Amino acid sequence: MPDSIIITVRFFAALKDRAGTAVVEIEHSEGMTVAEAVIAARKAAPTDPEPGESVMFALNGEYADTHEQVSLGDEDRKSTRLNSSHQIISY
Repeated sequence: MPDSIIITVRFFAALKDRAGTAVVEIEHSEGMTVAEAVIAARKAAPTDPEPGESVMFALNGEYADTHEQVSLGDEDRKSTRLNSSHQIISY
């Protein structure tokens, strides 16, 4: 496994405006859940987008629960297959 695995997180709509960016990259940790990735993405954004309770999350182009794990080889269906060092989480 690579020393550092990077996850690309995309913000959409009002969250993108509040975050001050459309995309951040965070470092993956073993067993990381979507919820943990969201916390890291909020910290990585120029401004905390404060997503609230009604936000939906997507992993691999499918809606995801916050307890789902982010795994190597995950991909964004709208993109070409990603190499093992990137995953996409959208919210």
